[in-house]
Amino acid sequence: MIEGGTLNGELRRMGRRRQILVEPQSLEAVRTGRDTSRSCDEAASLLGTSNFQIERLRRSGLIASIPESAGGYRYDENALHTLLSRLRTLAEPMAHPAADMIALADLPAHKRARLSSVIQEVLNGHLPLWMERSTSSLQSLHALYVRRDEVFGHTIRPSGDRCLSVREAAKALGVTVRMIPILVHAGCLQADAQQGRLRKCGFPWKAIIGFQQNYCLSRDLPARSGISHRGLAASLRMYGLQPLIPSDSKHGISYAWRKSEILAYL
Repeated sequence: MIEGGTLNGELRRMGRRRQILVEPQSLEAVRTGRDTSRSCDEAASLLGTSNFQIERLRRSGLIASIPESAGGYRYDENALHTLLSRLRTLAEPMAHPAADMIALADLPAHKRARLSSVIQEVLNGHLPLWMERSTSSLQSLHALYVRRDEVFGHTIRPSGDRCLSVREAAKALGVTVRMIPILVHAGCLQADAQQGRLRKCGFPWKAIIGFQQNYCLSRDLPARSGISHRGLAASLRMYGLQPLIPSDSKHGISYAWRKSEILAYL
């Protein structure tokens, strides 16, 4: 516990033996902390979630913990209540949850959303939160709700347009996932964003069609031109054509060009 920083003290080696010196104030603070701490089972019951989610919250730095000498952790009770209090302060009261809402306690059942990440988004002010007033679970995550479309995203819009996630958009275009935000930033791919962040399903199908109609990747061109990617890029630069996105093969990034310019050259 001294090596982990829980106790203030020092270890002194005396031949084959070790002498452990601990500051009395530090030892008393640890004792007090243990008296007001909860086990993992108790912390999970207090928040209304599972032991596994408590561990994730700890790793995310959302709740304070005290390491046990035999392994595992105990959780500061005040920190648990503070987290709930912060969430309730940010939540908008409501009589009953709407059909398109989901309780924070129910999020772990859906693999598409991580509870710790959603809570962090709420605390950062990026995700609205609601609180059910008339409930016996007012002190737990069972009484706090988010809208499903804000967490999971729309798959079908009211207009009938199909929407894709980042991974689905990458698969549809045949590119790596890390290339998608680069295409969006370059203005090649239309996407819906909220406060500068891409939505869960922020790529309408018409955006995929629009990219395929107006842009192309250098991998698609050698079959027509008969030269390598690198040679093609060098040749195009000689004619004053610059790629919208430079290539980075190490990270799976391909050249992207405007089709109208490339076809005029070829």
